[in-house]
Amino acid sequence: AVWIRRVLLVQDVQDRLLSLPPEAGTCLEDCALFFAPVFQEIDDLGDLAHNMQVLSSICCFVILLRCFKAFAAQPRLALVTATLRQAAGDVSHYLIVFLAIFWSFAVMSVS
Repeated sequence: AVWIRRVLLVQDVQDRLLSLPPEAGTCLEDCALFFAPVFQEIDDLGDLAHNMQVLSSICCFVILLRCFKAFAAQPRLALVTATLRQAAGDVSHYLIVFLAIFWSFAVMSVS
């Protein structure tokens, strides 16, 4: 449903651009009168694209978790999940330190 909405919004933007009057291309003042609705639709399209990316990321993460759950059926793969379960505390502490250092380097690179 989200993809269909995105396709329809792109079509609306294309239709709106094609239906602009000829004087919109040569306006020197008050161009916002012509282009404000188009920019609003483009902004809505950008928000929808961002939401689609977030939902896709969540979906991939859920599929990854389901794969780990399916590992329990195979004894050798179940060993991997059991090891990760035992090491979860150590890995989480490592991630806290790693992310703090990574974040500081990221901030330093921007400033």
